[in-house]
Formats: sequence, C-alpha cells, structure tokens
Amino acid sequence: MDVLKDLGVTIYIDDVFLADDTEEEHLQRLQQVVERLTDAGLKLNLKKCQFGQFRVNYLGFQVAADLGLSDGYREKLNQVRPPASENDLQKILGLCNYVRDHDPNYQKYAKPLYACLKKKGEKSGEETQNKWSWTATDQQNLERLKAVIQDAIRLEPRSLTTRLVAEVSCEDDDAVVKVKNEGGGMVTLWSYTLSSVEKKFPQEEKELAVLARYWGTMKDLAQGQGIKVITQSQVHRYLRKETIESTKATNLKSTQNE
Repeated sequence: MDVLKDLGVTIYIDDVFLADDTEEEHLQRLQQVVERLTDAGLKLNLKKCQFGQFRVNYLGFQVAADLGLSDGYREKLNQVRPPASENDLQKILGLCNYVRDHDPNYQKYAKPLYACLKKKGEKSGEETQNKWSWTATDQQNLERLKAVIQDAIRLEPRSLTTRLVAEVSCEDDDAVVKVKNEGGGMVTLWSYTLSSVEKKFPQEEKELAVLARYWGTMKDLAQGQGIKVITQSQVHRYLRKETIESTKATNLKSTQNE
C-alpha cells in the first residue's frame, strides 16, 4: 500500500499495524494514517479496528512488549487432525514452520515428520502413489511437535544498550543459533539441518560454518553493539590463529572485518 509507505507501518494485504513508544507519538501517527487513507479514497472497517492497545493479535502472533503466539494460532494448532493425504501433512508442517523461530527444539521434533513426507514422496508406481498411510508413530511425532510449539518462548525486542549474545550448537546434524540480549531474554533463533558436506566437518568447523552463515544478519541485529559468541567447542582458538587453513574460519574472519 504505497499511500502509507513512508509512515513506518507494517502492512499485510489490507491489514495495517503500527506501534509507538508513547501515546502522543501513537496518536500523531494514527492521525497521519487515517488522513492518508481518507485522501486516497480508502475506508476503515471500524468493527475490525483496534486502537491504543497494549496487546494485539496480528498474523498469528500476540504483539505486546514482547512477541508470542496468539491464542488464535494455538487454537488452530489444537484443531489439527491426523493428515489424510500428503497434501494435508504439507499444510500442517507449513502451519508449524511459521513459528519455528520461537522454539529452539523445532528442528529436532519436526525432522521425523519431514522425513516421513520425503519417504512417502519417494514412493513410485501407480499403486503406491495413490496409497496414503499414517502410522501411530507418525501421529506420536506430530503430537510431540504440537506440544513443543505450544510451549514456544516469547521473543523480546533487541536492546540498543547491551551486547548481543549468540549461542551456537550443532547436535544430531542440526544447527541452532539462539540470539539473546545480554542479561535479557531471547531475541530470535535460527535453525537448519546441516548440509551433507557440513555433516562431515569436525565440531569446530561445523560451528564456524554456522557462524559464517548468520554473521551478517547478527551484525545487523547488533545495531552497533558488540556480539558475544558462545559455542560448545573451543572455536575461538581457531579464530585467533595467525594461519587458518579452514575455509569456514577464513570466511568468518573476512565477514567480521567488513
């Protein structure tokens, strides 16, 4: 919606979201939004509007001083039933994946279901293509994933006065980066399954590969503050060597210096 593009609001289709630090700032920007919409010949549906709220539900999230899952999303997750087709399973995983940044264990519990999807997708032949099977084990894995998501953490805004703390772990071929405000709560987290090449790396180089992958994003998130990195191995010793043969370490040091 170009008519509001320079007002610092978030727009999704026909929903407009704006947040401010003070009531005065909020009312001023709200007036600007209403005036712009009116001048453009657009109308607001007042029955669907929420003004001056300290907590609102938006796109599946509950937005307040921190960010968590909305009651509507939780209810939708509770209503998920055993999939009757491969397409159903893909839709369920899409719903779950939407909030993966709120759960450090998402990758661990989602992997069996993605493996199940891949396994079923690899079947060939007319007879097996039209046959769908969903086992008790599959359902148990789905219920575990749903339970983990229901316990998802709330994320807090990035602090502008403290260091960023990034905790890197690589276990069972999964990489997880937990990003926090120093002395505070979780800001965000990232997770992915290591590539077939990365799986062969020693622990230190796995962690270096993960750091190199996300370092640019972490620098942006740090907003000029320092970044403290915590790893399971002694990866910092690699970075302090004068001669580094590891491509991952070289790439990370190059990125740090940019």
